[in-house]
Amino acid sequence: MFEEIKNGNFGVLALLPKLAQLIILLCLSLGVALIGSLSYLYFTDKNAEFEGLIGTEVTLLARIDLLQKVRNTIPQYEAQEKEANIVLADIKKRLPTESELVEFNKNLDEIAKKNGVSVMRYIKTADGEVSGFVKSQNITLSGCATYHTFASFIADLSSLDRIITMESVTIQNNRIGMAEDKYITTECSESGETSFPFSAVLTTYQYIE
Repeated sequence: MFEEIKNGNFGVLALLPKLAQLIILLCLSLGVALIGSLSYLYFTDKNAEFEGLIGTEVTLLARIDLLQKVRNTIPQYEAQEKEANIVLADIKKRLPTESELVEFNKNLDEIAKKNGVSVMRYIKTADGEVSGFVKSQNITLSGCATYHTFASFIADLSSLDRIITMESVTIQNNRIGMAEDKYITTECSESGETSFPFSAVLTTYQYIE
């Protein structure tokens, strides 16, 4: 009889007493319920595992995408850094160091002599202002020049590969006199053409090591 039930012939159950039929049906129902519960738990666990794998994959893909974006921007940042270093190098080149200031003063002498300008100067190091890696260096110029030679002096001075500003420029319209400079007094000597006392404050910028 059990062999026939196993083969799917449930008609033989009708030959059994009612109590036996009830017990067998109850056992079958419990078996089916147990199998269904186990199957539900199995597939639920597998679904959670699958969702976890999907979440991990999404996270990994997001990280890969972020790394790719970072990798793509590296050449751009390197190019910007290279350009910034070139600009900074050019700025430093035009900012004389302490030792290069001596050369700068020598250039002033050469330009003055080239243009027939008689120049004395006074360096006011105490007035230099420090800002980051830059220190301003004020040089007070005072001397004798004609309007023409002074203009040529300024033009040649601006051709130096240095950052230079000039202010407080005065030229007195008298042949022998005193330049308006509280540090230096210059008397202009007799010359073939009229020369006038002048004074100016020249500022260059020193690179601080």
